[in-house]
Amino acid sequence: MSDFVSEPQSNELTGSIPPGLGNLPVVESIDLSHNQLEGSIPPEFGNLSSLRYLYLNDNKVTGIPPEFGNLSKLEEVWLQNN
Repeated sequence: MSDFVSEPQSNELTGSIPPGLGNLPVVESIDLSHNQLEGSIPPEFGNLSSLRYLYLNDNKVTGIPPEFGNLSKLEEVWLQNN
């Protein structure tokens, strides 16, 4: 059995985080790390009732909306280096 190591990959995404991602209630994991995304996390993310993992590290994110309190299944959030 071998170990698999995943290196962070940048997709070179820029601009704000698309609010439309909040219309995907069955999504369990979002990884937008290592990009150039900026601004606040959209309040629509509060609709992601199945979200367990959110990785936004190494971007330019500046705010977390109060709707984040709706994410009862959220286990892990990475926001460092913003």
